[in-house]
Amino acid sequence: MSSIRGKVVSVSIVPCGVFDRQAFLLRTDQNERGTGHHPQNIIEIAADIRLRDAYQLKDGDWVSVDFD
Repeated sequence: MSSIRGKVVSVSIVPCGVFDRQAFLLRTDQNERGTGHHPQNIIEIAADIRLRDAYQLKDGDWVSVDFD
């Protein structure tokens, strides 16, 4: 469980890789079901660096995400 804007939500955290870096896919259960704020084709990735800055990414860019 996590708190987003004062609300408690369930979040899935899945190990993955992006640009040969270890990272995590973060997704609320609502977004996974298609009832959240983002469509299912939009994901959030957390890494040890800011990926947007390191790879000059912007909204709408496509990247490959690897899962075991």
